[in-house]
Amino acid sequence: MSKKNYIIITNFNKYQHYKGDNMVWCKLYVKMLHDLSFIELDGKTKWIFIGLLLLACEHKNNIVYNIKYLERTLNTNNIIKSIHILEQIKLIKTLSNSEEYEEYDEPITSEKILENK
Repeated sequence: MSKKNYIIITNFNKYQHYKGDNMVWCKLYVKMLHDLSFIELDGKTKWIFIGLLLLACEHKNNIVYNIKYLERTLNTNNIIKSIHILEQIKLIKTLSNSEEYEEYDEPITSEKILENK
């Protein structure tokens, strides 16, 4: 398995208020509070996703996957489990240097879960 070097937010463009450099804020929709995949996350993992979203704004959706940096910046510890969970539900994607960025699948939503039942 290749080493993961970057984290990207899936469908980052939906959180952007404009296309361009120097994003100073991002959109966070209230409907996220009703999204089953987000509701079921523990508080720490929710904060890590929101923190990663803010870092994605700062780093053009190309966050260096450095655990010490992320734990210090997000003021938390033991984030590997949360990153793994966020990747499983497709809110984020981890990439190696050799992988090129492209727009990834939509995150799993409560509607998609109900469709599959």
